[in-house]
Amino acid sequence: MHKGVVGVKPKISIIIPCYNVEKYIKRCAKSLVEQSLGIENLELVFVNDASTDSTLNILSDIEKEYPDSIFVINLSENSKQGTARNIGMQYANADYIGFVDSDDWIDPDMYEKLYAKIEEYKCDLVECGMFYHQPDGSSSGTAKGEDIFLKIKSINERKKLIAEGFGCNSGSVCKLYRKSLIVDNKILFPEQIKYEDNYWNSLIKLYVNSVYSLKENLYHYCMNETSTIQSMNALHHLDRLTIETMKIDEYKKMGIFETYYEEIEVEFLSLFYVNSLHTLIAKFNPIPVHIIYFMQRTVLDLFPNYKCNQYLAKESIMYNKILMISKTIDQNWDEEQWNMFADEYRKLL
Repeated sequence: MHKGVVGVKPKISIIIPCYNVEKYIKRCAKSLVEQSLGIENLELVFVNDASTDSTLNILSDIEKEYPDSIFVINLSENSKQGTARNIGMQYANADYIGFVDSDDWIDPDMYEKLYAKIEEYKCDLVECGMFYHQPDGSSSGTAKGEDIFLKIKSINERKKLIAEGFGCNSGSVCKLYRKSLIVDNKILFPEQIKYEDNYWNSLIKLYVNSVYSLKENLYHYCMNETSTIQSMNALHHLDRLTIETMKIDEYKKMGIFETYYEEIEVEFLSLFYVNSLHTLIAKFNPIPVHIIYFMQRTVLDLFPNYKCNQYLAKESIMYNKILMISKTIDQNWDEEQWNMFADEYRKLL
C-alpha cells in the first residue's frame, strides 16, 4: 500500500478514475499537483480502469515524478467508474476524500478553500460550484448567491435536503467529504453501471449532518462529445433508470420510504422520468418510444398520486420543469405523437 511521505499524513485523498484519457490526463494531473494546499498535503490515487490507450504509461511517468504523493492502481478489466472509485477509496489514508474526473481540471486553490471550510465548520461535506465547458468553447457556472451552511438536526430539515439538494450541483466531484461519513455508513458507488453519481449523492443526503456550500466555481467540467452523458444513441443512458429503481429498493430496505415519501417521489420524478425523457429526446434518434412507455408505467405503479406532491406546487425553476414534463406521464401517445413532441422539445434546447 502507498505510504506517502514518511511520518506525514496527507490532509486530503483524491480519487481519480481513468479510462482512455490520454488527451486529458496531463491537464488534470497538473491542476492537482499544483494545488496551493501543497502536493505534500495531498494523496492522489489514480485508478486506471484497463485503458487501451497510453493512459497508464502517462500515469506511470507522473507517479515516478511524485512518488510520495501519487499512487497508480491498474485494473486488468474495465469495471466502470463506480468500481474504480470504490477501489480507490480503499487506499485513501487522509481524513478527507475528494473525487476528480480525469478529463476535467480544477482551480489552483480549490482544495485549499474546501479544506479551510470543512476544518472551520467541522462539517461532513463541503462543496463548490463548477464551470461546464461545452465543445463549442462556451461555458457556464453553477454557483449563485451567498454561501450556505446547513446543519441537519430534524427529519424536516433532511426532507428539505433530499428534495432540494445541497445548492451547487448533484455530482460527487467538486466536493470534499469527511472520510468517516463514508466509512461509518458503508456508502459505496454502485458498480458495473453508469450514472453511479445519482445513487451515491442520494445516499450521502441520508447520512450527512452538516454541509457547507461554497458559492464559487472552482471545478472545470469538460463536456466531451464522447463522454458518458454526451454520447449519442448509447444504451448506457438507460442505466439512469436502473439506478433510480435501485435507490427505491434501498430506501425500502432501510425502512425510510414512507418517512420521506414525497421527497423520494419528487426526486424519482426528476431523475427517473424528467431527466431521462430529456436524454432520450436529446441523445437518441429515433427516440426509443417503448422505453418511454416503460417509464410511464413505472412512475404510475410506484407513485400513482404524484400530481398531489406538495413540492410541485412550489414556484421554482426545478419544480416548474418537473411539473411541465411530468404532464406527459399520463399521455397515451403513439410513436408519431411522441416524435412530434420530441421535435417541439428539441427546439427549446
